[in-house]
Amino acid sequence: MSKTSLLQVLGQREDKAIDTCTTCPTLCRWSCPVAEAEARETSSPHRLTVLSGLLKKGRASVQTVQTLPYHCTHCLACTEACLHDNDVPLVLSAARQRIVTEGGAPAGVSEVCGHFGVAGNPQGTSLDGPVARIAEGAHVAVRRDSRVVYHPGCETIATAPDAAVGFLRAASLFGLSEVALTPASSACCGLPLFWAGELDGFKGHAERFAAQMQNVDRIVVHDPACGHALKKRYADVGVSLAPEVEHVSTYLARHVNDRGTAVSALAEGPRTAYADPCSLARGLDEVEAPRSLLRYALGSTPIDVGHHANHRETDCCGAAGLLPLSAPQTARAMAEARIEAFRETGAERLATASPRCAAHLKSVDPLLDVVDLATFLARV
Repeated sequence: MSKTSLLQVLGQREDKAIDTCTTCPTLCRWSCPVAEAEARETSSPHRLTVLSGLLKKGRASVQTVQTLPYHCTHCLACTEACLHDNDVPLVLSAARQRIVTEGGAPAGVSEVCGHFGVAGNPQGTSLDGPVARIAEGAHVAVRRDSRVVYHPGCETIATAPDAAVGFLRAASLFGLSEVALTPASSACCGLPLFWAGELDGFKGHAERFAAQMQNVDRIVVHDPACGHALKKRYADVGVSLAPEVEHVSTYLARHVNDRGTAVSALAEGPRTAYADPCSLARGLDEVEAPRSLLRYALGSTPIDVGHHANHRETDCCGAAGLLPLSAPQTARAMAEARIEAFRETGAERLATASPRCAAHLKSVDPLLDVVDLATFLARV
């Protein structure tokens, strides 16, 4: 299928969203963390969608639009706030495709696309070796196959391998031997291609990934952004995925919640706050499982970052949507705002259920005590 024809498949949804946004008085402006960080209307979901419509209709050029459609992390805050449930990130990915087609993508985004051509992932190199090291660190074997496959996500493997080790140790701790690392665990779901605007490339990659998983019953996903891609974005481009998809927090909570409260030194440690990752809370509609796991580990309810001061309950740290490549200063400002919200709680340790978010926050503040939930649970 050509790029033009795939855009035509999405055309009706795209047109409906653009028309709805065009006639709306910017009611979602307050919801967008990118627009808040940049303090300008041109980054609001309304303006970006209208701009995407002008680009589609040929009333604005790629030179005029520049890289503005890349100023979005796909956090879904605007969709949640919209009375019409407009999928603004989908519209912006379509706009990004038009930009990519004319060679106007940011350099870092183009590099990611090139890496997929080399290795099938945004790192541009095989992830089999790093997965083997994760298995070694967790004292487990990479099985030839399994009906329940653990999928760390390429970003977890590359930037937060300790989180993957933590999950596997936690799974072993609770006797959950069904979930396993397999050769398929090193495969990328292709989400960065969707973020880049390479929709046809994403569709082809998704088809190959789905074929690789056709004999699997369940994929336990660590990166919630990957989970949202598998459950939602694959369907958006017409790819059917056979196995069930479950986030590691949901998977662990199903098996841990009947165990009462852990006897753990963690309860005596630093006060812990929890921050919802947007891809988990909005993309996968999961907010309770991470909290139940923390209650199990701590023996008490963790502090909610979003319930303090004037901060939103689920805000974006700036790690997703390729924003660190397309608008690094904005991505950093969003992380700083998230860290500030955490500091205001008075807690000393921050837990989150996204290795991507944890790694991004740590890169902005190396002194921050931030831990991925699975790693934290493995310490029980």
